[in-house]
Amino acid sequence: MKRSRKLRIGEMGARYSVYHYGTRHSVPQIRLQGKWLRQAGFVAGEHVAIIVEAGKLTVLAIREEDSLVE
Repeated sequence: MKRSRKLRIGEMGARYSVYHYGTRHSVPQIRLQGKWLRQAGFVAGEHVAIIVEAGKLTVLAIREEDSLVE
């Protein structure tokens, strides 16, 4: 399994755009999909935690026995 993936940050559709004083602000979107997610331990229907840092997102699978402290 590859340890890194290169993805493009997209933009959500117009109905998800934010309008502020008549100016449209786009909403960025990152879509993750593929068999490699399962191989990495992510199962459909389970929850994930996203840890946000400047220029970095970390995605963690959450199992029922796991607890996440902010």
